[in-house]
Amino acid sequence: MVIYILETMNAPSLTKQQKRFRIVAAAEKLFSHEGVEKVTMNHIAQEAKVGKGTLYLYFKSKEELYSTILVKAFDRLEAYFQEVYQKTLSGYEKVIQLAHAYLQFALQEPHYFDAILHYQNSSFDFDRLAEAPENAKAVQRGADLMQQIIQVIKTGQDDTSINPALQVEEVAFIIWGQLTGVLQIIKKKMDLVNYLQPLKVDRLLETQLLFIQKTLRN
Repeated sequence: MVIYILETMNAPSLTKQQKRFRIVAAAEKLFSHEGVEKVTMNHIAQEAKVGKGTLYLYFKSKEELYSTILVKAFDRLEAYFQEVYQKTLSGYEKVIQLAHAYLQFALQEPHYFDAILHYQNSSFDFDRLAEAPENAKAVQRGADLMQQIIQVIKTGQDDTSINPALQVEEVAFIIWGQLTGVLQIIKKKMDLVNYLQPLKVDRLLETQLLFIQKTLRN
């Protein structure tokens, strides 16, 4: 504790933007290594080498800090999706490539995927979002991505590459939920899965993608 206080006192003067960046980077590191639930604001202040009072000037709670990181996670995922949107493909082909892009994102940027996983398993007080701008922004970014997926499925129905009888919104949420669920199993439960029935990760992913393909065509 003494060393931490001395480091804080002797730290070079930083701009507000630099301090905020340092705090967010510290929270990202701790959330990734320890999990959101185990990390406290004290831990974040120590990792960022700022006083606890300074931390609360920038973020009112750990949840607000987490929401800031969640927005970054959605932004990164959208960057993967944008590579697909720019291609000249049928709606069906784009949905399949979006699924591949989501898998690639989860494997290449696991700390951001973990942030999204935590979001999937958490709840927001939607009646009080106006009081928590960072939470509202995170929820909106997630909604924006889902709307993009919905629009791609509609495009596939328009170009006849996707079954026109499908309920677009339902299919979009099912695809998202299935992919996220399988990835969560791979990240968190593969030891248990292999204890019960030895399976290979690549085969699980291939089978999941096959389910999506059949859903869109039938």
